[in-house]
Amino acid sequence: MRIMSLLPPLLLCSSAFADGDLHGRFLREIGSPTDIKLAAFSKRGSYLTEFGRPVLEYSLGLLYSDNVDRGFVSIGPVWQHVSYTGYGIFAKELSFAPTLLTSGKLEDRDMGGIVHFTTGINVGWKPSVTSSLYVGLRLQHISNGSIHRHNPGMDSFGLELTWTPEL
Repeated sequence: MRIMSLLPPLLLCSSAFADGDLHGRFLREIGSPTDIKLAAFSKRGSYLTEFGRPVLEYSLGLLYSDNVDRGFVSIGPVWQHVSYTGYGIFAKELSFAPTLLTSGKLEDRDMGGIVHFTTGINVGWKPSVTSSLYVGLRLQHISNGSIHRHNPGMDSFGLELTWTPEL
């Protein structure tokens, strides 16, 4: 499966984030006639930090459809705000990451170039501080910020899952 081929390179880079969680994102493009999906695995530093002090996140992913696959890599800060309740921990996140695509073309769309920026908003839930499970909903936007002449951008919505097995 093409998604599983992303794991080995990501795990090689995980030594810098040894205390962090491995995240999986599965998104679908919204507002477009094309059927582009996104799968990404991310590794970040300590999880559940105070808002205002970002953690660094490294992501390796794939934009794909029935006709084309394009890889990407991004690294950037994630700002979190957590609320502790009797129903678990609720997290709200904002993220921004410079992103490199393997090609400036996706389906019949000219993305303008290979250098882009990914911004995201995520809301999620974790049953407890010690729980290995985190489930979130993510809305994200990828565009080149008009650094290239053509800037169509891409909006996606989907699910984020984190499972941190105890070693």
